Amino acid sequence: MPPRHLFVTRGDLTALHCDAWVLPTDREGNVTAPWVPALEAMGRGRADAYGGRLDEAAREDLRRDGATVLRRPSSTEPGVVACDTAVAHGDVAACAAAASTAIARLDELVRSAETHPTAVIEQPRARPLVALPTVGVGAGGGRDVRGAVLAGQIDAAWTALADAPDGPDVVLVCFDRGHYAAAQRARRAAGLGGRLPALIGEELDGRVRALAQHARNGRLVPFVGAGVSMGAGLPSWVGLLDELIAEAGMEADRAALDRIDLRDRAALIQSRLGVGELDRILLERLTAASHVALQHQLLASLPVMEAATTNWDDLFERAWRDAGAGRIAQLPEDGQAGADHWIVKLHGTVRDGRLHNVVLTRDDYLRFGAERNALAGVVQALLLTRHMLFVGFGLSDETFHRIAHDVRQVLDTTAQMRERDGAYATSLSPSRHAVTAELWKGQLDVVSTRMPEDGAGRAGTAPAARRLEVALDALGMLAVDPLGHLLDPSFDGALTQDERLLAETLRRFARDADPLLEGAGATGRAIGRWLERMRGS
Repeated sequence: MPPRHLFVTRGDLTALHCDAWVLPTDREGNVTAPWVPALEAMGRGRADAYGGRLDEAAREDLRRDGATVLRRPSSTEPGVVACDTAVAHGDVAACAAAASTAIARLDELVRSAETHPTAVIEQPRARPLVALPTVGVGAGGGRDVRGAVLAGQIDAAWTALADAPDGPDVVLVCFDRGHYAAAQRARRAAGLGGRLPALIGEELDGRVRALAQHARNGRLVPFVGAGVSMGAGLPSWVGLLDELIAEAGMEADRAALDRIDLRDRAALIQSRLGVGELDRILLERLTAASHVALQHQLLASLPVMEAATTNWDDLFERAWRDAGAGRIAQLPEDGQAGADHWIVKLHGTVRDGRLHNVVLTRDDYLRFGAERNALAGVVQALLLTRHMLFVGFGLSDETFHRIAHDVRQVLDTTAQMRERDGAYATSLSPSRHAVTAELWKGQLDVVSTRMPEDGAGRAGTAPAARRLEVALDALGMLAVDPLGHLLDPSFDGALTQDERLLAETLRRFARDADPLLEGAGATGRAIGRWLERMRGS
């Protein structure tokens, strides 16, 4: 089995589909306000003037052991361990020790569990997944030395994973943009970039670095497929139809149904159930996922402004919002006015407790061409002007084939094909797609994350899917703005020695330049924007 991995994402730790996570407290069981809703949802404490407080039994365990189990993992809910993470002001070593203790407690909890959430989904993980927040960078006492604290936490986590090689993967979930950037810097400084070829293979490493360059240039657009939502417990397209066949009482017809096109299969199910009943079942199934997948958080953490999807669920939008995306416009349901980000929902969406414009049967696909040309045009424009990254998408969708055909026609009849540097999109998939890669050659690079040692068939899917997650994690690390937070001295601990010397020089320049910017017109405004970028604003 490959070594354990430390992922880094930005988002809401309590919203992640994982096996267990850490709730940070002090020795007396006090928690800050952002953690109160989770505490009350578990029935293990309540809000108070400080923020919130654990119940008496949990506080007694904390005072004695420094940690306590608030909830054990089940098939539907992750386990939760409360850990004392409050340390003396600026004590970097104590923060690192608190992170190590938290990981050890999570390991113990997952090992002792009879079942856990990521073991009972359609595509189970190769390793369980546990999550912890940034430790000691706020109320924990290390606000003024956040970079050093985060670097210490990263080092401690890598050591903890190496010392217990049979444990789960760990994801550090950062709520703040600055903490996320500093954690990624710390991982690069610790040498993760140099280890990537061994973790994901030479070819995939090269592809990830090219994608990171697109992301830093503002040209990357994720296309989110159903395979991403499988990590949150939703079914694949085929798996959903299998569930609907059972709901419609068509088990006796399964062999015949398996021989016809999926869209026709859906039409027969709709005919048997009726439109109203089918919509009710779909809505119930699609809203059953209360947590986002790791892939959702990894993609949402990227520096991207636009996205596209054929998924009906809104899990990516939730993860994107938790990662600081602000107002997200769902096209075509919303206008773009006032939106910070937007996503094209090609096959409809779940929204406000209803299904909107869902594409399911062959008739729905045919109607798409007549009614949704504007949406197809948006995706075509993205393919022509950006670099699209397909994740969890099988490339067999009829809508996408129509869109790609039109793009290919444009490129074949213009100079754009000659001027383009390689394909206009990349697909990362845990399946082997040698024939598909040949079919799309020159247009879309189809890259498999599966390696020979993974094995054939379904047995090889879990390690290949995990390697895809590691690749997306590496993409996030390499795509972080290299200038971000250079002017904030509290993040110096996440910088290399050369970067710190450069940062000190830039701070002297900023102190001298700030009083002059307002009177320097357009030049001053341009330099001001550059300085704001280095302040992380």
